[in-house]
Amino acid sequence: MSGYNVKAEDDLFRFVDKLRFIKNDIKNLFKKEALYVKINDENYKVLGRVGAYHIVADITDTDVKIGDKVILEVNPKFVDSSIRREYR
Repeated sequence: MSGYNVKAEDDLFRFVDKLRFIKNDIKNLFKKEALYVKINDENYKVLGRVGAYHIVADITDTDVKIGDKVILEVNPKFVDSSIRREYR
């Protein structure tokens, strides 16, 4: 099923879907545009995919600690209504 803001789940049991998934991951490695998160007013590159409950960012050799404030730039239309919004 696909449509407006709806995506069918990847069926990794089918060989063709596995190949498509791998091809898209390799293609994304060479893209020039990247996603960033802001932690303590500094931008850090997002590594890999953005998950439903997690994001991995490269904070190598920085002073980032657990509990530091993280800001994600997103379109509010795509964020669940239970998430607190702060407009500036």
